[in-house]
Amino acid sequence: MWQWMAWRQHDPRGSAPRGYGWLCWIAGLCWWPVMVPAAEAPATGEVQQYQRALVSAAADVQLKLPDLSGYTEPAIRQQLGRWHGRPAELVQERLVGKVEIRKFFSAGRLVTWSRRQNQFPRIVMIRHGLATLAQLSRSMPDVVVDQGQGRYIARLPLAVAADGGLLIDKGQTLLLSEERGAFIVNAGQFYLLHGQLLGWREDTGKPATFVDKHDFRPFYTAWSNSDTYIYGSTVAHLGSSSSKAYGLTLSSYTEADEAFAPMKIDRHKPPRGWILGNRFEDMFYGFYCYEAADIAVIGNEYAKNIYYGIDPHDRSHRLIIANNHVWGSKVRHGIIVSRDVSDSFIFRNISHDNANSGIMLDRQSNRNVVAQNVSYHNGGDGIVLYESDDTLIFANQVYRNAHHGIRFRNSRHVRMVDNLVVSNARFGIYGQLRDLDHSGRDLKLDPYLRRTSGLVAGGLLSGNRSGTIFVDKPDYLKIQGVSMNPQYDSRGRIKDGLEGTLASYRAEIMAAVANPQQQWVLAQPGALPSGGQ
Repeated sequence: MWQWMAWRQHDPRGSAPRGYGWLCWIAGLCWWPVMVPAAEAPATGEVQQYQRALVSAAADVQLKLPDLSGYTEPAIRQQLGRWHGRPAELVQERLVGKVEIRKFFSAGRLVTWSRRQNQFPRIVMIRHGLATLAQLSRSMPDVVVDQGQGRYIARLPLAVAADGGLLIDKGQTLLLSEERGAFIVNAGQFYLLHGQLLGWREDTGKPATFVDKHDFRPFYTAWSNSDTYIYGSTVAHLGSSSSKAYGLTLSSYTEADEAFAPMKIDRHKPPRGWILGNRFEDMFYGFYCYEAADIAVIGNEYAKNIYYGIDPHDRSHRLIIANNHVWGSKVRHGIIVSRDVSDSFIFRNISHDNANSGIMLDRQSNRNVVAQNVSYHNGGDGIVLYESDDTLIFANQVYRNAHHGIRFRNSRHVRMVDNLVVSNARFGIYGQLRDLDHSGRDLKLDPYLRRTSGLVAGGLLSGNRSGTIFVDKPDYLKIQGVSMNPQYDSRGRIKDGLEGTLASYRAEIMAAVANPQQQWVLAQPGALPSGGQ
């Protein structure tokens, strides 16, 4: 288990550290309980419920990020070594009756596969050992066709059983035939090392480039208790909007799958994966997972994918998303985690020129760290939190986005520390409340509280067109040591850009942030967090 942060007390008589945007790794802030005396009533009745005060800042925080040094090709090759001398058993079988395939033949889909295969649908099962492309081609030359120079084309789906493995090794390319309905499902182990996995259109002899979200394209899906290792490779032209066939998917089985399985499976053992140093292009989703855990997505390029670049989903925990370059997502976001994707790290990624936001945390994705990322030129916000609590947003560069720099909605205890947020088209930081009760959302599946609170400490907020900070009726807000460069209105007059609930306190906030030893606190009575927050 990784350490999150080490907290240490700092002598309040000494000099507290001050952060300057992304250059600083240590930020001065205070998160233990603070006694806030009642102040004179503010000028407007709207904010009379608040107490406010200046307090002495007396702590610093050190960021602890996961160690990435163990995620290497030799470590993967060591795992691969367990299969030495164990060639797989390869059998063509009917597609029905296999739990690995159940998701893709139910609901009348057998007709689709029958038309593509011109027969009752069949699949290649890989069991009891490791299959290579050469072995598959020798065993079934009409199903996995050797095209020479390390290129093979699969004309039936391939299913890796729980005791099987599949290897695409250095210099090899596996083409998945779109016309014949080829895809890969993995319940065992899958290795793609310095190779290529591509969706392929045999009629044209070209990649299966995206046309319509409802059109079948080949895909890769891994299930509960499986392992997926992809290193130094290219994966492209896979996926559609069909559930669990999005492109590259790692998912747990469902309760219905467990009941269907002819032998016992443990759907509660999540899929695992190392996705390291690859290029993903023209995927419906560049990466998707569901009820996964301990997955590492490190050092990849996600370029011009259709819907999302990286999209971990429901109840996926302890993920590492680091050092990725995510750009050009055509419909939505670069990186998004949604619905209890918690206790995870998103750091040192570059996300830009995506149709919507650069980095998004959504639907009770709690206790995450978003650190040292660069998010720019996105069509939405740079970094955005919806209904997600206890997030540390640390030392990011967020600039020239079409909406806000950092937005948090219905999200509590958001710590925004040492961020450089400049030249965004709306507010630098935008905190909002929104009533979702009549939005059509399933509130049992996605509950929320219409409350918001947070801390802004260190860093630089400058040149954001709508203003510096907007916050709407927070439980509390703490501001400390932030550099706010002057902004000017159309007549050349200086404006501070503090809006919403903060508008009534502009003068005292600006005076306070000039002293890094002081922390300005606005709080509803009893709203300040307890120790450790």
